[in-house]
Amino acid sequence: MERVRLNRKDLYELVWNNSFLSLSKKYKISDVGLKKICNRLNIPRPSMEYKRLLRKGKKRGIPKLPEKFSGKAEIYLSLRDASEKKISFAKYKKQIEDELGENLIVPERLIKPDIFVKNYRKFIISLNNKKNEEWRKYQNHANISVSNSLRGRAMRIMDTMIKALGLRGHSVVVVDRQTYVEIYGERIKIRLCERQKMNKGENVSYLDRYENTGLLSFRIVDNYVSERENSEQKLESQLSRIIARLELLGQRLRDERKEREKYWAEQREIERIRKEAEERRIKELEDFKGLLTKAERWQKTRFLRGFLEAFQEDAIRQGTLTEEVKRWFEWANKKADWYDPFFEIKDKLLDRVDRDSLSFKNKTDSARAEYHRTLKH
Repeated sequence: MERVRLNRKDLYELVWNNSFLSLSKKYKISDVGLKKICNRLNIPRPSMEYKRLLRKGKKRGIPKLPEKFSGKAEIYLSLRDASEKKISFAKYKKQIEDELGENLIVPERLIKPDIFVKNYRKFIISLNNKKNEEWRKYQNHANISVSNSLRGRAMRIMDTMIKALGLRGHSVVVVDRQTYVEIYGERIKIRLCERQKMNKGENVSYLDRYENTGLLSFRIVDNYVSERENSEQKLESQLSRIIARLELLGQRLRDERKEREKYWAEQREIERIRKEAEERRIKELEDFKGLLTKAERWQKTRFLRGFLEAFQEDAIRQGTLTEEVKRWFEWANKKADWYDPFFEIKDKLLDRVDRDSLSFKNKTDSARAEYHRTLKH
């Protein structure tokens, strides 16, 4: 699979010269995924008004690409294979119908309902009993929101849907009183509710501005997709269509997640290589500084030994090489051996002193030395 690297300017030009739908067909990413990338990189997108005027042959000015943005300036997109063929929605739906067969038929009565449908029924029964707070036990139920007259149908439809999804290898979970279908490692929020219409009557209160229609709607919440019934087509006949939509959405979300994981894995690897290179540069500089410091110490040691040699010769010539001077000379040679980078002999009194900086390693010792220096002055 060929991958293409695009910078912000490339992507900016693509989205203003092509529709998101056509780009999603060229690259292995959905139009929603591309829009999210544009938002993250602060790339302006064509508005619906711009597209409408463009179709009429009216050109409008294109906003400039903002300089400020967050994240990486480059992205990688995979091109779709020329041989990659997408099965049509109708064929996919037919495959589901052939596989599930009678399991898609909603029964006339509820038979061995799923636990979440059972909890919903118990929740409604206990909720109607105002003196009983047993309803709190059954809050972990399927997300169904309908009027009394539709509850029986709604429970049978939801129960059939959950069982059919199970036969397709998917599962339904309830988390924080929200119902999700787990498909291909993705969670998709669902809801079965009653369609409503606006009450256009006069003097309608805020609470009564919407009224129930007696028609059901199965909603895929986060994607604003729903399958609705009407007077001619009931929701019971649309279960295969709903499952097909859920599975195709799950596949798309899974592919987008894998693309994101791949992208961020590449970014982490790039960052790791960058950090390693930076650490090597820092270490190289520190090593060189250490080398230079040792060379300076060696030079200073040579200078010190030359001074001691001249001092000794002068003392001999003048006849002032007393025992006290000899002891001092021996002490001075030991300090030179302690400081010399080729010897670095141990010295109990200077074991806490850093040879390179000639300062105490311990902050407390440094403070004491500074205090004594102050007293001398």
